Amino acid sequence: MNSAALSWFARHEFRLAWREWLAMMTGGRRRRTRAAIVGIAIFAAIMHLPAWAVTGRFADLAPPLDKSSAIVLTATIFLAWP
Repeated sequence: MNSAALSWFARHEFRLAWREWLAMMTGGRRRRTRAAIVGIAIFAAIMHLPAWAVTGRFADLAPPLDKSSAIVLTATIFLAWP
């Protein structure tokens, strides 16, 4: 399987999962869609607090990141997503 087909399949599965989750959370109503999106944003912000508390002291990253640190951080995020 080539990478184009794999990326298309992943994108397709993500769209289906999003559509199903949104239908379950909102019941098809537009007003609830906004509330669901705001809820996701708040949930994500809250979940970052314990993650930062656990890993923040071990990271030792200074604000101006060098190129290799940024690449490693980005790759870790993308590989941990699935």
